Amino acid sequence: MRLFPKCVHSIVEATQHVKDVELVVTDWESTDWPLSEWLSAAAGDMPLRVIVLKGPFSRGRGRNAAAAAARGNALLFLDADSVLCPLLLESGRRYLLQDKAFFPIVYTFNEPEHRTGWWRDKGYGNCMVTRSMFDRAGGWPEYQMWGREDEEFFHKISATVAVVREEVPGFFHQWHPEEIVWKNRYGSTEGMEQHLREHFRREAEEQQRIGQALDEIRAATAPGQTVILVNENQWAEAAIAGRRLLPFLECGGQYCGPPEDDADGIRELERLRHTGAQFIAFAWPAFWWLEYYAGLHRHLRSNFKPILEDERLVIFDLQPTKGGS
Repeated sequence: MRLFPKCVHSIVEATQHVKDVELVVTDWESTDWPLSEWLSAAAGDMPLRVIVLKGPFSRGRGRNAAAAAARGNALLFLDADSVLCPLLLESGRRYLLQDKAFFPIVYTFNEPEHRTGWWRDKGYGNCMVTRSMFDRAGGWPEYQMWGREDEEFFHKISATVAVVREEVPGFFHQWHPEEIVWKNRYGSTEGMEQHLREHFRREAEEQQRIGQALDEIRAATAPGQTVILVNENQWAEAAIAGRRLLPFLECGGQYCGPPEDDADGIRELERLRHTGAQFIAFAWPAFWWLEYYAGLHRHLRSNFKPILEDERLVIFDLQPTKGGS
């Protein structure tokens, strides 16, 4: 019962110096701690709108209803168990001005005392987009279950604009039970069963696809070589025996988001190449880069030989072709 009140308190604290902020809440007639008993007082002077929905819980439907009711151009979607911080807002607003979507990485506590945790680099439920980005993506998928809608929304957004993924110190996910059954207790029984089947099927397929891609990189390279792996850090723990994998963009060995533009991407590619990178591999989560960063793509095609192109990977040998540098 304390998760959402803590979230609202953090929103108020983080936005006290920000103008033109409103809070829109979608609610399925919750009874754990009725909103009428505390929400208005917690929101204080911040404009507040509560959208009451009926029927089985649908995270996507709730978010679409909130977006429709919101008056602003910048849309920040937050889960009710998150704790906001000013840095998240500052970063998000900066990226939106650069026409980039922001999917921050939240630090997730793994026990009730909130002393230890981990960076949830595979979660996409918290994000900041403009209304035009949201409309082009067609909004959130509306499933009567918890899960999958955030991944699909992320990929739809990624297909149209550059996306920034980065850890945000001070942005937290509060602890609560993580079991799928617990999360879906307000969804439909049919939806929950479908979700369980889909969850395990997609997890198995994803792991198999990642394994195949890593095998292909291994086959295309030799022990001791360095490979730039462009996959938006979605396989943060990926490793290939004897090969060094670098994220792109890379800052001190860590992923630091997509390039600002083609020139930034080319500059960083050449920096890594001249410090020893021999290959660059684009994995399917980042295939949209090859269209969005058309100048970077042309630079690669003009100067380097593609040695593999399939539904999982596009790999370039960074040894210059004739006429390259």
